[in-house]
Formats: sequence, structure tokens, C-alpha cells
Amino acid sequence: MRMAAKSYSRGRPAAQPASSFLTRLAGFVLHHRKRVMAAWGVLFIAGMVAAGAVSNRLSFDFSLPGQPGFETAQKTIAAFGNGGDQAPAIEVVTVPAGQTVAGDASSIATAFNAARTAQPKVRVVDYASTGDHGFVSSDGRSTFALLFEPTATSFGGDTAASAIEASLRTSLPGDTVATTGLQALESGGDSSGPGVLLETLVAAVGALVVLALVFASFLALVPRADAAVSILTTLLVILGLTTLTEVSFIVQFLVSLVGLGVAIDYSLLLVTRWREERAKGADNHTAVTIAMATAGRAIALSGLTVGIGLIALVVLPVPGLRSVGIGGMLIPVVSVAVSLTLLPALLGGIGPRVDWPRLRHEQHASRAWTAWARLIVRHRSIAATLGVAILALLIVPVLHLQTGATSASALSQTGPAHTAYTTLLDGGVPGGVLTPIEVLVTAGEASNAQSRLARVPGIVTATTASAISRNGLVDLIALPRDETVNSSTLATVTAVRDAMASQPGVVGVSGMGAIELDYSHAVFGNFPLMFTLVALATLLLLTRAFRSLVLAVKAVALNLMS
Repeated sequence: MRMAAKSYSRGRPAAQPASSFLTRLAGFVLHHRKRVMAAWGVLFIAGMVAAGAVSNRLSFDFSLPGQPGFETAQKTIAAFGNGGDQAPAIEVVTVPAGQTVAGDASSIATAFNAARTAQPKVRVVDYASTGDHGFVSSDGRSTFALLFEPTATSFGGDTAASAIEASLRTSLPGDTVATTGLQALESGGDSSGPGVLLETLVAAVGALVVLALVFASFLALVPRADAAVSILTTLLVILGLTTLTEVSFIVQFLVSLVGLGVAIDYSLLLVTRWREERAKGADNHTAVTIAMATAGRAIALSGLTVGIGLIALVVLPVPGLRSVGIGGMLIPVVSVAVSLTLLPALLGGIGPRVDWPRLRHEQHASRAWTAWARLIVRHRSIAATLGVAILALLIVPVLHLQTGATSASALSQTGPAHTAYTTLLDGGVPGGVLTPIEVLVTAGEASNAQSRLARVPGIVTATTASAISRNGLVDLIALPRDETVNSSTLATVTAVRDAMASQPGVVGVSGMGAIELDYSHAVFGNFPLMFTLVALATLLLLTRAFRSLVLAVKAVALNLMS
């Protein structure tokens, strides 16, 4: 009798879900299971091919149309072919003990001239070309040159700086030569690093471990398969999108890393719900249908919400981020499509067979989580107060958030680039040598503008390469006392802009600091508009889904706090 009762319990028919679009979709997928899997299989294979080609079609566009620093940088690049929008590489030459730069000035100048000739696209600004003693350390043993290069169009090592360093080593065999600068410090002197594929594989291995703990069966492989199809199909769609518009290289990282998490999250919801229904005694197809009607709805709603958040980036006046919004929106869209079609097809076929050895069962809820839920419900006022207090404490750092690039103090603290940078600092060269401020001015007003620029608070020296003048324009170079990389160090750039605004002949101010100011204004200046659009759209969506304005408002508020 006990065996019969047990058999009857596991075989009893589960209640059929009410008719809905997701229920009908589940029926269609289960009826055409092999065709659905074949279709996604074709897309998966095509995605594998696309994954190898898409990176070459992505854009490295960091343009900020209409922003003063960016527009000046474009004029600088048009006139000189380099500089304007990025920090220069820095070549540091240190003569042996007992010698001085002044004593070897001729040989050092000849070495830099040879390098300048070998790299005509690079603007080399050094002691010999400026006559500025600020380019020589206080002990007289070290000097440096700023290498203004054409705008980078891809990742990779600084080949021009490496070639110039090699040339200087050949020309100055007895001297110590090294390359520093923000890019060199960022890579620690090594331009190699893990690619997006390796990063994705590492994340995938970590996700597999978590899924194995959750399911304790081979079912853990199903969400992984779901994620693989989602990621590669999204890359395929993005490859097609690149034929219509520019897509930022950032999108490939979003797809590979964020897409992995989103796809696994969605599949986890559906698989867990399917498993629960199976544990209650539902047959396989009924369990899939119920899971689609319940968890499937949550997946569709979540995907729509994430998509709205990403597409909101199109309101920003930054082309690169707009493409991130458009390309990023594809991640949840494709992941939802895969989770609501391929996943139920897999569960409807091989699901029961891969749910083995089933070391963990779903008949009973977790005792620990049940106890936790009861505790929270019993003391909900205290729990809510503590939760809000914890969120408030976590929000405090936002009040001191620094936006912008990473400062040198947080970059590599070892290697030749760091050693060269330390040599300059110990020799009295200002830290701002990493981010010189460029002021484009007409040749006839260059001298007066240079004199005014040198008097701006925070500027240590202002100079220019006397022989470099293009199209009647001169690019003045100002070395700030501190590097201008983030919101806490840009006051000097603002001061330069204000001082130069009324100076005759000044076209504009550029350089990395000016670009950071532009970016902050373009992005964070429009953040309230972007957030308002996202909040309103999400509020409308959740109000309809929850059928409660109060719950929707609470969800949006908690989302903002978290």
C-alpha cells in the first residue's frame, strides 16, 4: 500500500496552466522540438564563425561631438596629425653618474632627431626643441621627451614608442633609456593580457561550479549550453549590425561577460521551476508548460526591463555609448528568446535523462531559507529598517565617487615604466607630465598666449617646440603640477580654459584632462534625463506586470538604492 501510494503521488497529473501566449509557445516548441533545436544549432554554428570576425568590425570611436575639448582636439589632429585627445608616451633618458644632460645635450638632441626622422607621424617635444629647462631633472642627470602620437584605433602595445626607445638605446649606448606614460603604467610595461575569450572561459568555469552545486546533477550543463547559444547568436546579430552602423568594441565584452550571467540567470529560473514541477509529480511536458507559464513570464519581464535600461543610453550625446546601448540591448533580447524556445525544447527531450544523479531533490523547500523567510516575515519592520540602513551605508561611498581615468598611484608599482616615472618625480618633474594640457593658438599670438598660460595656477611650465607650426597654428604644451585624470584633479584644466577663453588667438584647449571634462559633462550631465526615462519606463512596465502601483514604485526605489 505504501509503495502504491508513493507511485500514485509521483504520477498524479499536475494542474494545467491557464491558456496564455507562453503556454501556447511551450506547446509549439514541444511539438516542434527537433526543428527548434536545429534552428538554434544553425545559429550557434554561424555565431562561432561570426565570433572570429566581429572584433575586426567594431569601432574604437571615443568621439564627443560638440564638446569643446574634443572639437579642439580634432583641429589639433587635423593640423599636426597627432596629439589632442590622448596622453603622450614619455621617453626618459638618464646619463651615467658624474655626467649631466647639459654636457651631453648635443648627443641627446641628435638621438631624438634621429628618432623623430624615423617616426615622422610622431611629434617629439624634448629639451632641445623647446629649450625649456623644465624638461631636465633637478639633479641635471635626466631629461624626457613627450611623444604625441596619432589616435589609437585598436588595443595593443605602443609600437611607435617602442621603436623610438630602441632607437635611443642604439644612439645613446651609455645612457639609461625607458618609456613611461599612462599607457605604459597601465600595462606595467607588458602590453599582453587576457583576451575576452579567456575571460569568458574563466567566468564560465566559475558559473559551472555554482550550477553544479545548485543542481547536483548533469543538468548543470543545460544552462551553460543555453548561455553558449545566446552569446554566439548575439555576436552573429552584432556582426550584421556593424554593416548598418558603427558598434563600439565595448559591446563584445558586454556580450561575453554580462551575456553569460544573464543567460545563465534566465535558464536557471526556468530549469529550477521545471524541476520543482517534476518533483511534484507532473509529467515532463506538463512540467515544461507550467515552468514556461510561470518562470517564463518572469524571464520575459526581466529581459524587457534590462533592455530598457540599456537602450536608454541612446539619449547620451556620445556615439560610442549609444552603440553600446543598441548592441547591449541585444543581450537580454537574444537570451530571452533562447530561454523561451531552445531551453524548453531541451528540457522536453533530454531533460529527465541529464537530471542525474539527482543528489539534491526539490520536494521540500530548503530548511535554512524557509527559516530565514519566516524570521523576516515575523520581524519585517526590523528587517526593513536594517536593510535600508545597510543600503544607506553602502551608498555613502557614492558621495565621494571619482569619475574619470585611473591615476598613476593606482597603476603599476613595478617595472621599467614605474621606475622611469619615479626617476622623473624624484628629479622634481611634476606628476602632471603624464597628462600635459594642449592649447591650440594661432602662430601670431603664440608668445602672448604662452606667457599667460604659464601664469595659470597649477601650471608648472608652458612651452612649445619652436620649429613646430602647422597651418598657421601652434600647439602650446603646459605641464600641470598634478596629473589631470579624474574629477578630483581637473581643476587646473578648468582654470586653463577660463584663462584662455579671453586670450586673443586661442582656438581651444585639449589634452586628456580636457577630454575627461567633456566626457563628464556629456555623460553625467545627461544622467538625470537618462535615469528619468529608465525609471518611468520601468515603472509603467512593472505596474502592468504587478497590477500594483505601490509595488512598482517600491521596486524602482529599491533598484535605485541598490
